[in-house]
Amino acid sequence: MRTPSPFPCRRVLQGAGDATATAPGLYVCGWLKRGPSGIIGSNLVCAQETVQCVAADLEAGVLPRHTNTTDGLLEVLKARGVNVVDRDGWARIDGKEVADGAVKDKPREKLTCTEQLLSVGGQREAS
Repeated sequence: MRTPSPFPCRRVLQGAGDATATAPGLYVCGWLKRGPSGIIGSNLVCAQETVQCVAADLEAGVLPRHTNTTDGLLEVLKARGVNVVDRDGWARIDGKEVADGAVKDKPREKLTCTEQLLSVGGQREAS
């Protein structure tokens, strides 16, 4: 029998004011769930726990109908005023990090400022 993790499944909270109201169908794992700790193996176990949680919610019928589509996720993000960096934007960020790293004789130079990441990634409003 596997020992339960000290990091149970985490559902995304609806808002900062209520630590119990969750957004059905939104989950976290890895560092977002437990903070900056662990290694690849920790993330694997964490992801498995989150998948088990999603499966349990699916079986219980508590997931909103739209959670299995990209459009559904984008609806939730738009409602929350979240800006999205799409795959092309990620590629621009990756390219800039690699180019900046080459100047310093490194594999990459990570962008660490949110504003810079969004600027390079070509943020767009979720639609």
